[in-house]
Amino acid sequence: MGRCELPTDPQPVFGDERLLTVALGAAVTALRGISDARGARGPVAVRIAPRQETATRVVEVAQGALRLSGEASRRFFDRGWSAHPAGAAGAMLLAAAQRIADAHGGSLTVEASATGGCRLLLQIPAA
Repeated sequence: MGRCELPTDPQPVFGDERLLTVALGAAVTALRGISDARGARGPVAVRIAPRQETATRVVEVAQGALRLSGEASRRFFDRGWSAHPAGAAGAMLLAAAQRIADAHGGSLTVEASATGGCRLLLQIPAA
């Protein structure tokens, strides 16, 4: 089961809430797939935070089971990558999540986590 830290005050964003919910669910499911494929029992953590200086909202989804190599980082959102660590379904979910973020004027990126593993950063413009 994942861990989720929500802000105490509302964090409004600009966009279609159903599509953004799909994007977040896709990101969590894909990272859960990475953890499960490696037999890791660690959580997939979700943290939501405002980023006042850039007028964006940031959702961080992190897992500690797999630290991505340079090639994996470059190809992480490539739905045609047959060796994707999240499997074919995870690759498709991540590609869809990235397209939803892009359609909302935001972004979905992957980076190494300071604690090991990797994290996705879903950034969406504030309302």
